[in-house]
Amino acid sequence: MKKKNDGAKSAKSVKGMLIRGINGINYFRVYSPNKTFIDYRLVHTDLEVEIKDADAFFYTNKVGERLLDHSPRTAGYEYNCNLVLDR
Repeated sequence: MKKKNDGAKSAKSVKGMLIRGINGINYFRVYSPNKTFIDYRLVHTDLEVEIKDADAFFYTNKVGERLLDHSPRTAGYEYNCNLVLDR
């Protein structure tokens, strides 16, 4: 017998932040108007994302690994010769 999922609700159009917890697990954080938040453990395997953060930049390190991080100024990568900014 299949159980009813009473707590499920659509996440379509919900605004939030992708974060990594201190435990190394990734979460989707949703803030309420009163500045409290709920963290949802990210288990979706192919979630569509649109990045709107002007401080987000793509990089490639010397071994060819592709990275998404803060801007060079914020992250201090302009002084780190191990990363190349993807254009």
